[in-house]
Amino acid sequence: MSEPTPIESAFALHAAGALAEAEIAYRRILAANPQQVEAQHYLGVLLHQQGDTQAGVSLILGALEAKSADAAGSAPRYNDLGNLLAQTGDLANAATAFRSSLKLNGGDAGVWNNLGSVLHRQQDFVGAESAYRNALRIDADFVPALNNLATLLAEAGREEESSLFSCQAFILPPLAGKPQRTLGIAYYRLGRIADAAECYRAWLRAEPDNAVARHYLAACTGMDVPAKAPDDFVTALFD
Repeated sequence: MSEPTPIESAFALHAAGALAEAEIAYRRILAANPQQVEAQHYLGVLLHQQGDTQAGVSLILGALEAKSADAAGSAPRYNDLGNLLAQTGDLANAATAFRSSLKLNGGDAGVWNNLGSVLHRQQDFVGAESAYRNALRIDADFVPALNNLATLLAEAGREEESSLFSCQAFILPPLAGKPQRTLGIAYYRLGRIADAAECYRAWLRAEPDNAVARHYLAACTGMDVPAKAPDDFVTALFD
């Protein structure tokens, strides 16, 4: 197994939260090669984490402008810059950074979602919706974009559309800990009736006498449907 490179060692320290040691390592690399763009970029991120955002932004911009910077590496660097600026409330420049990233790589769902989030905060609802939908065209199961689009649509009074995206996000893994009742409702709302029925069967296995679960299962399957809603179901529902 080969020895890690200096930048790999520095990044490992950074990822482990050893910020002081990582800063020393990054600065040592830059003392030997001031144009080492990875060290510039990640030192900029680190300085932001330490509270010196202005110095961090300066270093990240320097890495993006360096002669050794490449398009493939610059796309994620612009995204990091956008996230840093968004955290500080500089939304206009954050949006510019995200757009710069997307010009280099328009197929990143995460960056489209980040742009949508910034536009949403700027109350550019049309632009935000477009950005979220672009993220979902790339990855239909990208939960942050599903939830963000659901929130935006709800704010616009488009509750029916909003609920579909919320349900789609809710049924995605991990499912552990999610109530079978809520999963069943989400599946049913999405037209996945067989999956909804299986959730209610699981609920009944855990609570064999639960009137609500029994009623919902009958509604899904058309089996054992009573002439009217059972009294215990009505009582449970309104309680």
